Amino acid sequence: MCVKRETRSILLLGGASHQVSAIQAANRLGYRTILCDYLTDNPGQEFADTYYPCDTTDWQAVLDIAKRERISGIISFGSDVAAPTAAYVATELGFPTNPLESTIVLTDKPRFRAFLLDHGYPCPKAVAIHVDDDINEVIDAIQHMKLSLMVKPTDSSGSKGVTVVRSFEESELAHAIAAARSFSRNGKLVVEERIGNATSPVYGGDIFVKDGKVVFWGVMRCLRDLSCNPLIPVGKMYPPQMSEGVEAKVRDLLQSVVTDLDLSFGEMNIEVLVDDDTPYLIELAPRAGGNFIPLELQDISGIDLVEASVLCAMGEEPSTMVFDRAQKYVSTSVLHSREAGVLKRIEYPPAYLEHLYKQFVYFEPGDEIPAFSNASRAIGVAFFEFETMDEMNDLMFKASDAIRIVCEEQEDA
Repeated sequence: MCVKRETRSILLLGGASHQVSAIQAANRLGYRTILCDYLTDNPGQEFADTYYPCDTTDWQAVLDIAKRERISGIISFGSDVAAPTAAYVATELGFPTNPLESTIVLTDKPRFRAFLLDHGYPCPKAVAIHVDDDINEVIDAIQHMKLSLMVKPTDSSGSKGVTVVRSFEESELAHAIAAARSFSRNGKLVVEERIGNATSPVYGGDIFVKDGKVVFWGVMRCLRDLSCNPLIPVGKMYPPQMSEGVEAKVRDLLQSVVTDLDLSFGEMNIEVLVDDDTPYLIELAPRAGGNFIPLELQDISGIDLVEASVLCAMGEEPSTMVFDRAQKYVSTSVLHSREAGVLKRIEYPPAYLEHLYKQFVYFEPGDEIPAFSNASRAIGVAFFEFETMDEMNDLMFKASDAIRIVCEEQEDA
């Protein structure tokens, strides 16, 4: 058992399933772990030394806990909404952090779009609105934009509350605003032009920044389920399979934005859409990616990104973080059901079982499972490894159809 280091405590914001690995990493490193999460049924509390049922977006409450516990570092692992809180507390207490204003920009969609436009980066037109704005005023404000449009909460992730709008009809727009409202804490939304189409290539994953330079390139190809919700990634494939020219543009774009925002360190989640060989930075989030992206990238690179993130938050130097590319063919599939029901089992065809090497499943047989309408409604994540690119592509592009989530009513029908 690891002996805890005296006076070296870390405050972790969020104890959801995908955040447990950070608590475990901090425990392995010998730190005393303090967890904040307003959801009292979070699994992370079982692994932390101390738990507070605190709203991680309440800056002052979290700061008070940090002072009371005499922490030495703070991290918002895998959470957009808590990232500004972590930056604020770290700034107040003199701990390692990226600039607070830059963190706010990265976690507020209208501000991020404005930043991109002001700095000359490719960016869709966007208009900020509020959930309580008069619908006719909203329609007037977006008339100059080209259809189709996307309505998004400004303080959410994982495509939660995002709706595509294909007309300026009042009813369609009102429905989209209502959907975004249900996932918005601050009531602020953004309407932006949709780039490309449902089949335009999207790249995601995580990068790691050290001393202002991107030293870890974990860019992967995103998989989508066009029969369900094409806005939500349902897996990642490595390598990303983009041309050398496009890859160079993507890397230049990411490094330039990191430099312009004066980001100094840490793991960051990315989403880049490519249209006509032009990369559009949809998201650069100051946190690790969900759906166990850090674990997938560790399997590919051999580098423990979770431990590195914890060490950086504590002002310590991780071991080498340099990673450019590897000759591996690794993919994940986000397990999901197109219909709600009662889970009976998950069925993998033999060809998939041959390559399956790890899985995380959030539900047990007999549990009610939701229809997959946003990233929070995933059933689990499955990991696959292949010998060749062709073998991976042949299976993973049709994984959403081939892997069956069997529910009672589906089997009995």
